[in-house]
Amino acid sequence: MEKSSGVSVLRYTPTTELDYGTLSCWADNLVGTQSRPCLFQLVAAGEYMR
Repeated sequence: MEKSSGVSVLRYTPTTELDYGTLSCWADNLVGTQSRPCLFQLVAAGEYMR
């Protein structure tokens, strides 16, 4: 994870079938802590069709 000027960036590259699923993240700053996480559902893409 990279942090710079109050911004955090996570770069995630799934490499196997087991790497797909749900990623959760929480925010925490001077105002407080996020009560529920942001959820990102990672789904494997299908084959590219021309």
